[in-house]
Amino acid sequence: MNNLPPQIFKFAQVFSINHKRDIEKIFSDNEFETKNSLPILNWDFIYRDIVNTAKANDLTSPTMDMGALWTARGVIIEGILYVFMMKKRFEDVIDKYEKHHYLTCIARSKNSHLNGKEEGKLSIELFNDLDDDELSNSQIEQAKKLLGDQYNFIDEIRVVTFDKKTKEVTVNQVNAFCEFIDSVNITEFDFTKLEEDGRENTPEKPIVALKSGVQKQLESQKHVSLPIEKKEENTKL
Repeated sequence: MNNLPPQIFKFAQVFSINHKRDIEKIFSDNEFETKNSLPILNWDFIYRDIVNTAKANDLTSPTMDMGALWTARGVIIEGILYVFMMKKRFEDVIDKYEKHHYLTCIARSKNSHLNGKEEGKLSIELFNDLDDDELSNSQIEQAKKLLGDQYNFIDEIRVVTFDKKTKEVTVNQVNAFCEFIDSVNITEFDFTKLEEDGRENTPEKPIVALKSGVQKQLESQKHVSLPIEKKEENTKL
């Protein structure tokens, strides 16, 4: 993957935000006795920031509604749909080839131009899926349903992952069968600043600094503004 768009660095920043204080305040204010909603609340904050960043940069953030259990948000940059996942979850989806996951369905529909560039050989199970026209048609129809009016404006899907242990943000490329093709580490920020000054990493409070090399690269390109989060913004996605 060459020439990643400069906007993707902005999404790397907001994707890596730590919302622990925000979530703890919600539990404290409401005197909750359990924390069953903790993982979902974290993603609601993440998707809110992704949507706000997309709006601030005049980009489209499609809604991918998978029913009552989950609604995901991505961003379209130069015809490529970037979706956001935790690294471990991404690895589970591609290793197990979860046939009806939104990534699997959209990749089947949009990433066939990357077939043949994967490393290694197809597993027997995945090879059999290549001949399953019924499954393929089902996945493509699901992709069209998920993306709605944005379907025809997308040429490829890529996955931005966050590693909770290393704090690294990576852009991953897969083929139509979610076989790994390539990845680029876009962790171009000094995340140690988070712990040093104790400030929260929120879109309206930039607390991470670009590495010098990346700073020069971005300064030579069109300026992309960071989103300004509005407190009255509805956080429900």
